[in-house]
Amino acid sequence: MKAQQTVTHIGTYDILVIKGAVTIYGAILTADDGPRRVFAPSTHALPVIKCLSREAEVQIKHVPGSGLVSLRIFSPLYGRFWNHRTKEQVTQLTDGHPDRRSFSLLTASNSDSLKRDLVDLNIDSTWNKTIDELASSSNPSIVLVCGPRNSGKSTFCRILSNRLLSSGQRKSYKAVWHLDLDSTVSEYTSPGQVSIGEITKLNFGPPYTHPVHNGNVLRTALPLAAADYRDRPEYFLKCVDDLVKHSLNSVGQQRLPLIIDTPPIAPGAANDVILKLASRLRLTDVITIGRGQATWMIQLEKAIGNARLTKCETQPFNGRLTHTRDQLRDMAMISYFHSTGSGELTWNRTPLSFRKPLALSYRAHELDFPHAGFAAFVTVGQMVEPHHLIDVLNGSLVSIMVRLDPSSTPDRKVLRDDMNDIPYVAPNACGIVEPLDPTAYRLCGVGAIRAIDAKRKQLHMLFPHFDWEQVGRHISPKRLFLVHGAMETPDWAYLEDKHWLTYHQRRQERLEGEAAKQILREPSPDEGYDDEVQVTLREDRRVKEVFPAFYGSMSTPWVDTVDDDEERVKGDAKWSSRRFAG
Repeated sequence: MKAQQTVTHIGTYDILVIKGAVTIYGAILTADDGPRRVFAPSTHALPVIKCLSREAEVQIKHVPGSGLVSLRIFSPLYGRFWNHRTKEQVTQLTDGHPDRRSFSLLTASNSDSLKRDLVDLNIDSTWNKTIDELASSSNPSIVLVCGPRNSGKSTFCRILSNRLLSSGQRKSYKAVWHLDLDSTVSEYTSPGQVSIGEITKLNFGPPYTHPVHNGNVLRTALPLAAADYRDRPEYFLKCVDDLVKHSLNSVGQQRLPLIIDTPPIAPGAANDVILKLASRLRLTDVITIGRGQATWMIQLEKAIGNARLTKCETQPFNGRLTHTRDQLRDMAMISYFHSTGSGELTWNRTPLSFRKPLALSYRAHELDFPHAGFAAFVTVGQMVEPHHLIDVLNGSLVSIMVRLDPSSTPDRKVLRDDMNDIPYVAPNACGIVEPLDPTAYRLCGVGAIRAIDAKRKQLHMLFPHFDWEQVGRHISPKRLFLVHGAMETPDWAYLEDKHWLTYHQRRQERLEGEAAKQILREPSPDEGYDDEVQVTLREDRRVKEVFPAFYGSMSTPWVDTVDDDEERVKGDAKWSSRRFAG
């Protein structure tokens, strides 16, 4: 690459700088950095590699199947946004092997084989200037970033964090504190959480490509519904105060910068929460992205005191949006539950229904340590009628909270419903169940309630990478509470089996043809391009062994099959969730 030359890829790849220096997603990479994993899907603007030195030599490497691409077999939301190769391109030989690389080079905006509306991540000049000033500051900055929805606020935080962590610039940091207060698109946790973490790794992908703090350090997190900062402003600020106290002392002692990603600004009184937040923190800089109301901007200038206020232009996604924010949250949750959470982040390829659930007893006499169990449910918001609890909780997602002080007396009264004996935290005098005190409780995981066995009084729980047994050995069940209400109903989980079976049915039909069998042949050990094919072939064998008839008519909980022969293509199926959501 020559000076200022740029190149863009779509897909998943590792970038390795051999000579010179390049920038990508705000980070400055040199030969000393080693390979870095990049996720470049069409759901977001594609990162651009730009040469900063007189010339640079860069290797773009194929990534064997990590599993993220294969999540399309569980949900159509994961389809058609990675690199795509036509049949002719796959059969073309590269170094004697079929070309099944995990990325594609884009030579022009219309070079995509799927004719998608692809957009490069061209960073605005006001962004570059602001980020350069923050990166060259002699003292660590405490930066609050605010802006309206879809302004590029979270993208700015990602780029700024990458620049501060870059070893290729004069002043770099070994870590950056990230205070994530936007629970709608949580950066390093599953949706429905606010968190504070110590970020040590460069970030080259949207949130669903790193659903856990893989390689970073999550200091603490709290469940928070998307509307809580508007509906419960005092509770939101209390959560922020608790998160901040875990970081500000360390920021000063370690001399590390702190980046604060706020909830999106919207017209109305909800913006008062951000003003109060700005006035409580010892900020050095406030970045506003997009144009705010004149009155609110004046109030913000007064609230931030001596902090420097910088106004940046909006960085909108100029292409056609392929996924809504709700769909991106579902994708993040799918990624979270299928991630391994250990070592180099990978994703498993089996439905959640294949996992053996953990049975948690809620019998009153089994709450003494060391028996597995929990203290009670916390159904935040308007109290559900006790006899409907089993319907509302069954098939839902819950946050697992632990009371920090084992010697303290529970501050909430626990009742049990008369029909199923399910324990729940009592509402206040107004019939509202208040959230748990963020200063006395801590989030330690997220789980899905697969079923409730009312006869045995057991919950059948599914967990992602979170290890319940490790917590159970050290924490008494009397300190564990399951919080319901911070996350949406997981419709994606109910449809996993249907999508998974349809995928394998269609794959079996394709494999019946001789041409398909030739392309998807059993690979030899030395063929490095066929990792995805090798795994998929093993999956096909497992499906044939376990489900020889593909039990397409088998009933799936909370899912109805919709028959519409006039509109449906032969072999397709339409499904709708019939989950009772309360």
